[in-house]
Amino acid sequence: MKRTLFLTAYLACLLVITGCGEDPGYDKFAPSPSGSIRYVNAVTDAPSLVVEFGTQSIGNTPFGQFSSINSVIPGLERNTQISYVKDNQLEVIATLSISVPQDQLKTLILTGTMANLSVVEVLEDLPQYNAGVGCALTRDGRVSLDVAIMDGKTMQAGGLACLGAFPHPIRIAQRLLPEKEVLL
Repeated sequence: MKRTLFLTAYLACLLVITGCGEDPGYDKFAPSPSGSIRYVNAVTDAPSLVVEFGTQSIGNTPFGQFSSINSVIPGLERNTQISYVKDNQLEVIATLSISVPQDQLKTLILTGTMANLSVVEVLEDLPQYNAGVGCALTRDGRVSLDVAIMDGKTMQAGGLACLGAFPHPIRIAQRLLPEKEVLL
């Protein structure tokens, strides 16, 4: 009898402990927050450039090329170094502080010259700017985007006008660069 009572009490406690609350606990399938970053080497007199976002290397990219898209932890401001390889060592030409918003892609466009480097951050994903997601609507409340891109080295160009809602219209224009007959 004592054994049955003890076993019943034990099972009741176990049931209460395992059934407490609605929290499913750790969910390995839950999405983790992330952001993405990439850059474009548009520095006319530069060799392949290396960009390091904090301690994460974004890649080694020659002039006129995009780096791959890299996932990063969003919302943390990180020192970002832009450098090139000289005598088997990285020679830093610029350091800046950058933060990547959650669930957004930030593209850094490196322009200018090695002596006077400029970094343009693409703002297409930010709703507070009149570009991409934050674009001004037409009179009838629709999205109408115009986009253009040009490679100064090869003189290839591509562009689109009156494009509907599309999160990154520059990607479409970029695909038009190799086309010989179509500019816009």
